[in-house]
Amino acid sequence: MTDKDDFDRRDTGVIRYGWWKTNEHFSAPKSEPEAISRVSGSEPGTLRRSRDLVEDDLREHTEKYGGDFGWPVIAVDFGDGWQYVYRALKGKLVDVRNMSPDQAAKYQGVRDGKTTNRGGLREEPPRDELDILPRDLDESEAALSDHGTSEPELQTAIALGGETERRYAERVVWQRLHQPELRRLTLLHHGTACAYCGMDVPQIIEAAHLASGFHR
Repeated sequence: MTDKDDFDRRDTGVIRYGWWKTNEHFSAPKSEPEAISRVSGSEPGTLRRSRDLVEDDLREHTEKYGGDFGWPVIAVDFGDGWQYVYRALKGKLVDVRNMSPDQAAKYQGVRDGKTTNRGGLREEPPRDELDILPRDLDESEAALSDHGTSEPELQTAIALGGETERRYAERVVWQRLHQPELRRLTLLHHGTACAYCGMDVPQIIEAAHLASGFHR
């Protein structure tokens, strides 16, 4: 996702980005993020790449969140623990360092055990939603690169293919960028060859559940 503020120099030094379902999930002491991405350097491009990976994954998995459900959170780790920095509103990230630093500090204080004043926070989620193993988005990207098709190849298919091929290729590009879970796992384990007929045409490959039987 191309972000709005693109890069905030205050993020310099970040080593990880991660996301939580709601303020309450983040504020729970020692809660783990749903997914993480590690930053491989200090340049704006590497920071933006990791944050975009996390935001794309967040938006794929939190359609029901927002409003009454609570807003997803993206936190950063400078090497000394997770810090609440971004709130994911519909279609954009908001940097709480600019918008509501006092509120962010309160949530951070609850997480760090420095205060028991929960303010507007709702009840803490159950521990099975908090004691989780974060998904590593960098490993997922690497696995897809090893087994899947490169972006230049897909873009070539879009440019040169007929109308039907172009529609298929455009769909594959959209799915690859947003990492639907089923397609991610399918490509990770089976590569780009169709498990049904063996055809290996990355431009039209799709992931689907196959029923073990059929109905008359």
